[in-house]
Amino acid sequence: MSSVRSDLSYLGAGAEGLEAYLLSQMQFWPIGINPPPGELPYPPLSIESLLLVHRRLIARKQDIPPEEQVQLNQTLEQIETVRSKWRAAWERKATQGYASRLGLWRSFLDDYRQEQDANFDRYAYEVRHRVMLQLLEPEIAPLPPAQRELLTGLDDLLKSLLTPGKFTWEPDLEPGFPPGLYWYLYGTLPRNTRESNGHLLLKTSNL
Repeated sequence: MSSVRSDLSYLGAGAEGLEAYLLSQMQFWPIGINPPPGELPYPPLSIESLLLVHRRLIARKQDIPPEEQVQLNQTLEQIETVRSKWRAAWERKATQGYASRLGLWRSFLDDYRQEQDANFDRYAYEVRHRVMLQLLEPEIAPLPPAQRELLTGLDDLLKSLLTPGKFTWEPDLEPGFPPGLYWYLYGTLPRNTRESNGHLLLKTSNL
């Protein structure tokens, strides 16, 4: 997971490129900068990546120096200005992002269902797709029934598999992701599913 410094840089670059991205036909847009030394590579610009980075910064607000908090506020204002100006384009990109992340999340759970031992340790990384779905939903028109049904089925499947436990990501992010809403960030997937889950797995695989 990225640091505060890395997330601030990403959000700033995202704000600068946001209008061009919204008016493009591309689902993802080059972010145009490199991360600080030692940090993970940046993802391309998307609505869901901006929302996730912002949520992480909210969680780590106490770690942001005052002068950088001023800059962050200006960046958020810039994003909101572009979002308001190009609201239809923002919603269109968010809708595309939702469909993409839903497909990726389903694919991961399918992979885990088929080969638990080979995929259980990917959970902490792949669950970001489920977080993005949570963050995207308020940004788009009501979900198509088929997408809502699919997500409900995937959530039911995950609840049957997840071993409740500690927060999945870094502890300093936990304040930004309360367990009532982000329940899927509080646990791990076992190496092997229980035989009693077999019927549910077969049922949800058809969603």
